[in-house]
Amino acid sequence: MKSITPIRKTILAGFLLFAIVGVANASPNVQQVIPNYSGSPTDTLTVNGVGFSGGTVVVRIAGVQMTAVTVNSSTQLIVGIPSYSPGDYKLRVTVQPYDDDGHSSVFDFVLGAQGPQGPQGATGATGATGPQGNTGPQGAKGDTGPMGAAGAVGPVGPAGAQGATGAQGPQGTAGATGQQGTQGATGTQGPQGPPGVAGAQGPQGAQGPAGPVASLSSLNGSSCTDASGNAQTLSVTVAASGLVSLNCGGSGGSGGSGGVSHLVFLSSETFTGGIGGLAGADNICRNDAVAAGLANAPSFVAWLSTSAVSAANRLIILAASPYYRTDGVMVASSGTQLVSGSLQNPINVQANGLTVTPGSVWTATLSNGTPACTDDSCDCSAWTSSSAAQSGTAGFSGSTGSTWTNSTPLTCNNSARVYCMQQ
Repeated sequence: MKSITPIRKTILAGFLLFAIVGVANASPNVQQVIPNYSGSPTDTLTVNGVGFSGGTVVVRIAGVQMTAVTVNSSTQLIVGIPSYSPGDYKLRVTVQPYDDDGHSSVFDFVLGAQGPQGPQGATGATGATGPQGNTGPQGAKGDTGPMGAAGAVGPVGPAGAQGATGAQGPQGTAGATGQQGTQGATGTQGPQGPPGVAGAQGPQGAQGPAGPVASLSSLNGSSCTDASGNAQTLSVTVAASGLVSLNCGGSGGSGGSGGVSHLVFLSSETFTGGIGGLAGADNICRNDAVAAGLANAPSFVAWLSTSAVSAANRLIILAASPYYRTDGVMVASSGTQLVSGSLQNPINVQANGLTVTPGSVWTATLSNGTPACTDDSCDCSAWTSSSAAQSGTAGFSGSTGSTWTNSTPLTCNNSARVYCMQQ
């Protein structure tokens, strides 16, 4: 196939074969054709040159117009070629609306199998230096360099205007404690303050040693105080039945106007709430009466109630009968006074006549002789429990008011005495 230009250059690399023929035509101008050839329908030609713009690009090979033409830029075309056989071909590029020789470029190229790679050619001469390119974009900011040496101190500038007062800073840590100063002079004594609240009752003290046992007959002729508060002489009479009669200046005695006298005392020991029921408490009183030599010991019972039984009914109280301690001191001028909530003297003496330090006494009884509760919440489960989870009402042996029998609740694991009274 003949070329329009006198120069043909063929390059085969892999499946690559191209020829360069310079044609000095007007725009467009094909300068290079690079076949991508394998003999398949997907083969293409890469056409490099100039002037591939300004109109519709038309490509013909061997007079046949190619339908798959892609214009990458004004300097490059990609042309799809159907299955062409190896050989010499002529490529013509026209930019419409022009379609004449003055507005087309013709280039010869060869399609063929890839030959062996030729030897590397000699290095060409260095080309002339191209024009300086445009300034590139500014690069990223580099790392901060090391700090330079400090410069010389400049002269002191004039003082600036005083700034606004800043916010108050946090409180500083406390300073060290200073040395103690000398003691000041004693001030004048202030007025006496009001009395303080009474403290809780202290624990009961240990029982003192037993004193000498006094017989009731030895009290005969001793001093006593009658119901009117007058000093009298005590007359003690023990009947054959064992019933004791105390006559204070004619205010007592069997058959007298005052009725039969009764003795009262405190138990010699303390007990928790589980004292064996009412019967166990009665035995405590009777044992103390026997130990003290009191006559008719079985006639003594404990001043105790349960939710079902009252202390007053257990005593069979007689309205006109006086009640005396074993030391001859009157406690109540009658049974009526005994359950009135007011005694003449506290019951703080044991069966043997010795005085006991005032303390708690199990009762579960109100000042009128009736139970302090209608269930077992105040009687240590009818005086059978020593549990801290239950409680019993206690009186105070140093009192002559209603608190002699109804003072405070105690848990049943506490210890207290019992009042003993003669029926």
